[in-house]
Amino acid sequence: MKAQELRIGNYYIFADYEGIVCRKVIEIKHNEFGLIGDYDGVNFEICQPIPLTEEWLLNFGFVKLKREYDQSDNDMYIKNDLCIVWYNSENENFMQFFVNNTGINIKHVHQLQNLYYCLCGEELKIAER
Repeated sequence: MKAQELRIGNYYIFADYEGIVCRKVIEIKHNEFGLIGDYDGVNFEICQPIPLTEEWLLNFGFVKLKREYDQSDNDMYIKNDLCIVWYNSENENFMQFFVNNTGINIKHVHQLQNLYYCLCGEELKIAER
């Protein structure tokens, strides 16, 4: 993962002495080692994106729609008139973000955060349940 893909507030995973942990970008800056950020000056070149899952969508406040008329294995999630369809196939699982009937493929949490911010002008926050 490259720092150019990230914005302050994005989530990523990182292996440290505690194991694999989820962290949030709080700063991006240059130093002699390249682009760094986070609490301890983590180099983003060794960080990993978080796979986008149903749990992340629900944590961000998306609502799963029950679609009784559709017999496909695809799930649909909605938030603020934005729709995400999770396509399940034998070969690959991926999500597609729909705005005005145009689909954009996304696979990682930071991609969803960035896309949502660009389209809605607000950050995705983990919703209280």
